[in-house]
Parts: sequence; C-alpha cells; structure tokens
Amino acid sequence: PQNISSGDLRRHFGSSRVGLKLWQRLALRSAPPLSHPGFHPGPADGMSVADDIKITNDSAKFLKESWWLMSCYCFGQGLASPMPFIWGQNKCCCIQGANSSEEEVCGPMGCIMRASKCLCCVEHTEFPPKTMRFGLCNKFFVGTKPEAPSEADSLSMTFLGDSFWLFYCICAGQACTTSMTPLVVAQDKFMCCFSKTFTTECNGPRGCLQNNQKFCCCVQYTAFPPKMTPGVGLCNFNMMGSLPEGEALAPSQTEMS
Repeated sequence: PQNISSGDLRRHFGSSRVGLKLWQRLALRSAPPLSHPGFHPGPADGMSVADDIKITNDSAKFLKESWWLMSCYCFGQGLASPMPFIWGQNKCCCIQGANSSEEEVCGPMGCIMRASKCLCCVEHTEFPPKTMRFGLCNKFFVGTKPEAPSEADSLSMTFLGDSFWLFYCICAGQACTTSMTPLVVAQDKFMCCFSKTFTTECNGPRGCLQNNQKFCCCVQYTAFPPKMTPGVGLCNFNMMGSLPEGEALAPSQTEMS
C-alpha cells in the first residue's frame, strides 16, 4: 500500500531475514523508476531547444522560398537565390548536421578549426593556433588544455577541458573522455565553410531522414517521412504540401504569447 511508510513496514515485518526481503520487495515496487543521469535523448542531448527550433524554421524557410521545378512529396529539385553559395541541412535518425559558406575566411575561429566528440573519442584542431600547446598523457608542457570555443553557439563543448589528452602537438590533438553526453557533437570550419553535427530527436518535426542542400542557385530536398514538404507538382505549382504557416516558437515564447 502507498500509505504505509518504511518505518511501519519494518515494525510490521520485524527484523527477520524473511521480513527484510518482503520489505525490500515492497520498497522497490513503490519506488520511482530510475533514470540514467548521463544521457537524455532528444534536443537536450546534443543541442538546446532553441537550436532545434532554429533548424526547423530554417528548413521551412528553405522549402517555402525555393522555386521547385519538380516536387514529388518525398524529394524535389529547384532553383533559389545564389547566396549563400553553399548551404545545407542533413538528418539521419538522431544525427543532425548543418553547413554554410557564410563564415569569414580567417575570422575569430581561424582558418581551420575542428572540435569533435564521438562516444569517448575527442579530437581538436586549430590553425593558426591561438595558443601553442604541447602535451603527452594529459600532461601539458606548453600551454593548457583546449577550451570550448566561444563561437560554439549553444553546442556543448565542455568535454574539451574534461578529457584525458593522449597527445597534443602545436595545433592538433586527440583525447578520451568518460562522459557519454553528448554522444556525438562536432564543429568544423575550413576557410569560409562552417558545419556542425549534433544529436536530436530520432523522428521529430523534421522526420527521420532529411536532406536539404543548396549549391549556388541549385537546390534539392529529400524527406522521409515527409513531415515538411512542398507537396507534389511541377514548375512551382504544388499541391498536398505540409509546410508550417509561421515560425515555431520556443517554450518560453509560447508561454508569453
């Protein structure tokens, strides 16, 4: 019974071995289910809710503003403005990626930058290096451990400072970590191209599989299941589309409105 406290159970069953076993069974049955403290699936694992909503809004804007030569519900090809020159989103189950070519060639993040984590493997590259580093077996003789880049937006990069660095030589190094949160996260920059990868819901508002790509004025999309699609049509005359009318709002914005 849920009204009986643990003290009542002990007094009722006594301190015998049989009584203790019965008390333990009842206590476990009435206890709340255990939750794993290190892994929470969904947007909170690899990115914030704001990141997830922005990706959804950008995807809807891309599908609305493109001029679709051909659309067949799950895939299509069309035309769009040539800027940005390269832009894309890709999603496969719980792995989400985004890329663009709107970064400075050698801005605050340098010319080449990479910070990534896949399960327990960590990698960091920075060129030109902001700080010279040289380390072996988690002992740094020159410089200190890499820190989370300030340009990481809301991606979780705190694992860089908590990892065990196997080696670090001037501008690149590899490490291991015991933390499994997030499972996969990466941020890459090469000249003006920037991309990031993170975990999200397996079958959220963008479906299970999604691929929106733009190169100059050529665009294409793939979606399965087609939760967000221009529909079926030719020469931008489409029907049976399923695109949101307005932008998605964060939970805090929804409460305010």
